[in-house]
Amino acid sequence: MKFIALASAALIATTSAIKLAQVPATSSLVSVMATGPSMKLDEVFEALDRNGDGFLTLKEIYTTVGEFAKEHNIKLPKGWKKEVAHIFKQVDANGDKKVSVDEIKAAIFHAVDQNDDGEWDL
Repeated sequence: MKFIALASAALIATTSAIKLAQVPATSSLVSVMATGPSMKLDEVFEALDRNGDGFLTLKEIYTTVGEFAKEHNIKLPKGWKKEVAHIFKQVDANGDKKVSVDEIKAAIFHAVDQNDDGEWDL
C-alpha cells in the first residue's frame, strides 16, 4: 500500500506551491512517501481514482490518504486537508472540481518549467 502514499506525493509535488522539503521533517507521511517504490504517474493516478472514472476528487484523495495513514499508524498533520485542497484547486485547471491525469501532467510541466519558456529547467 506504499503506492497510496506515492499517489498523494504525486499530487502534492505537481505544483510549485509546495515542495516536500517545506514539510516538517517530523512528518511520518512524508518520510514514507519519499522512501516508497517508484511508480509511473498513470499507475499512481489509477490507485487514487477509487471509482475508476478517470478523474480525482478531493473526497477520493482524502479517503485514500486517510486510509493509508490509519493503516500505517501515521498521524496526519493538522491542516493537511486544507493544504491538499489548495493544491488541488491549482491543479484543477478548468475548475470542475475534478482533476484529470492531463491536468496533473500540465501542472508538473509548469512546475518544472519555472521560467515559462516551454522547456523544462534543471
